[in-house]
Amino acid sequence: MLLRLLRGYFFKQKKITALVFLSVVMGTSVVSAIVTLSVGISEKVASELRSFGANIRVEPKIEGLASLSIKHEGFLREGDIKRINTIFWRHNITGIVPYLHKGVKIKAKNMEHVATISGVWFQHEMPLPDGGTFITGVRTVNPWWTVEGEWVGDGETDRIMLGASLSGKLGAALNDEITVRPDNGAFQNFRVSGIISTGGIEDEQAFADLSIVQRLTGLEDRVSMLLVSAVVTPMEPFAYKNPAEMSPIEYEKWYCTAYITSVAKQIEEVVAGSKARPIWRIAEAEGNILRKLGTAVILLCLSVLASSCIGVSTTLIASLQIRVGEIGLMKALGADRYQIGLLFLSEALAIGLLGGIVAYFTAWCIRDMIGSRVFGTTAYETSLLLPITIGISIAICVFGYIIPLGRALRIKVKEALLEG
Repeated sequence: MLLRLLRGYFFKQKKITALVFLSVVMGTSVVSAIVTLSVGISEKVASELRSFGANIRVEPKIEGLASLSIKHEGFLREGDIKRINTIFWRHNITGIVPYLHKGVKIKAKNMEHVATISGVWFQHEMPLPDGGTFITGVRTVNPWWTVEGEWVGDGETDRIMLGASLSGKLGAALNDEITVRPDNGAFQNFRVSGIISTGGIEDEQAFADLSIVQRLTGLEDRVSMLLVSAVVTPMEPFAYKNPAEMSPIEYEKWYCTAYITSVAKQIEEVVAGSKARPIWRIAEAEGNILRKLGTAVILLCLSVLASSCIGVSTTLIASLQIRVGEIGLMKALGADRYQIGLLFLSEALAIGLLGGIVAYFTAWCIRDMIGSRVFGTTAYETSLLLPITIGISIAICVFGYIIPLGRALRIKVKEALLEG
């Protein structure tokens, strides 16, 4: 009987059914595409934000009276850097750059200037515990640096890069020969391969391969600090709590969530004698962008869902006048509120299921179009698309049927039969 009633409704009111079906398919397609797209896009946006630069700074942990002396200079071990790729959130680490800073005298032509030379990894292959390699260095962590000329290659010991300001003070140009002399009396001749412009303190420095600066200064296996770039979860009030004051359950939740504070804590645990601090101006800017992106996605989805529900509801209310006689007759024959409600619910589920299947294919097309043209990616979450689409479609129908159902249940038998 129920199937006969449903078939009769769909065939007798083809235009109404088509309008409801169209509202469901369009709303479901857009929301499903946005929801499944946002899963991968949030990660992509977070990764793209790493072009802002590193968001964690790792320095030697200096305790006691030594911390009061500005002349005290601590170091980290270069050999400990590879251990960062063993932490819980190792897959969120997108870049690591060690720095060894040292004051030196730099001579170019007839000009000599006291400046800081920084030994760094430019593009370094770091071995991973699973046997693979991890490509990292300043070219990965600081892609916003502007370079005139060429980058120094990994392991090149005869080339150097100068900051733009330092280059101007020395009168040094590309391919010029310069001499670097640290305080211990040793010296090294370099050829200028590139001029760096960042608008920051780097413009006053010279940059060479880490290994040559370590050898030149007698500080083998030593680095002054590390800059780490990590994809992290936006901070929330809970994330700012002091870990020492957390309960075991809270600490486990904090430790196993990719907050910048928990990632920094895990780095401290594997790099001996270190203190890892978030670079808050970068971390908070990234967090604000991701939160606003999430809010925009939620508001957009809610507005589309509301529009679809209103479209379904108003269409059914307009068509309810046609069904007054039918509903009155059902009540006169003994149908109660639950049976009439079951009829309307069955209609909603049938349209929702069919609409969800059709919307699945249209959502796939919309998602691919938005992803490729707006975000330049084709990496999406596909396993969730079908269940999400059908679920959203059924939800739109059910909520869209609530108001028409309420009006149908208030129809009086006598008035319905007279009108019918």
